[in-house]
Amino acid sequence: MLIEALEIAERAQLIEEVKGKRGEMYAFVHALIPTTLREGLSGRRQKRLHQRLAAAIEALRPDDDEALAHHYAAADETGKAIEYSRRAARRAEAVFAYDQAVRHLRAALDMLESGEQAETRLALLEQLGDVHNTLREGSQAMPLYQEALALWRAAAQGDKMTAVRLHRKVVSAATRFERALLAEYKRFEPIVQASIETGLKLIEGEPPHSETIRLLTALSDEAWSNHTPPAWDAAEHYARAAVALAEQLESPVELSTALNALANAYGGRGWFRERVQIALRQLALSRDPRFGDKRERVSLFSQAGAALVYVGEYAQAMPHLEEAENLAREIRDMEQKITAIRQQSYCLYQLDRWDRVIEMEGKWRALEKDYPGFFGRIWAGCFQLALNASVYARRGDFERARVLREESLALMLRADGATDHWGRDNYY
Repeated sequence: MLIEALEIAERAQLIEEVKGKRGEMYAFVHALIPTTLREGLSGRRQKRLHQRLAAAIEALRPDDDEALAHHYAAADETGKAIEYSRRAARRAEAVFAYDQAVRHLRAALDMLESGEQAETRLALLEQLGDVHNTLREGSQAMPLYQEALALWRAAAQGDKMTAVRLHRKVVSAATRFERALLAEYKRFEPIVQASIETGLKLIEGEPPHSETIRLLTALSDEAWSNHTPPAWDAAEHYARAAVALAEQLESPVELSTALNALANAYGGRGWFRERVQIALRQLALSRDPRFGDKRERVSLFSQAGAALVYVGEYAQAMPHLEEAENLAREIRDMEQKITAIRQQSYCLYQLDRWDRVIEMEGKWRALEKDYPGFFGRIWAGCFQLALNASVYARRGDFERARVLREESLALMLRADGATDHWGRDNYY
């Protein structure tokens, strides 16, 4: 019937065949034609047509999540519209189109009436909060997690670990504020402290659980990230508690995550050799057949490389960092790939292999061109730019060095604010 309708419309010169990325497609010959046709249909008939269109698209192009979300929403099939909106959001995130992801999730939330489908609303709020958290927009993520927690409390019989997970995400969002926004973070400090206290009460006396371990690792990171001076004793305490629970759970992925928190605490105390031992232990864990988290495996190679860098073993670090880059390319993890490239650049710089440093610049410049959404919203390459500026200066190309230095400075000012707020780590 759909093919018949297309043939009739084509004979009436209402539509024309055009070439698209997915093969032959049809478009109206004038922009006012669909409006005129739509105005001539009753609301009930429009819904039926949207329903039939959605069914046809679902059969022919089941991965066209955005179109399916639109047509199911217009057909008043809220459940399917929300399902495809969430899928469209995840697809947008995968290509760093975060604004689109936010739009899809907001649209899905707008489909729900106040007070209905609390479980679905909670999931949407959490997913939207996760997108804002990825963008380091803690001031937008935290209220979403708070609203999700309110829904959990209203349910009364909700799974306790759902609340633990949401409290953990509130704490994690607090560790992702840019330094320039620390004043803004202070507004949310009471919320963060409340989540810390409530989260600890919820896990008190509970048997080992993945969410319990993740909460403790988040608390370890929070203890040093936004505190002056950092609370290294608390960071080590929470990390050790997470490691002990992970060892009981016998989950190599959770144990690796807990060990990473302990490695951060050791690094903060200047115990760099101990940090290397933890990193190598994590790498050994990744060889366990139960270790199925590919993203975490990439991270482990980067962490092992970084740990060796801190003790000056640059040549030994390179194979781990190269493996991290290769694995990140396989799973299309842009953040991990860029991290591995940056760390390799630093190693090569310390090894006086300046030509290779320049080659690495070519790599991330190409990625910057291909993924502007990632570079513009997620990765501030100020250190990489400053490193390359130093290479060009040492080679006598002072003009190129000046340009890169100014580019680096602009990024640092945008991320960390005026220089009177800078810490020691800003001056490189």
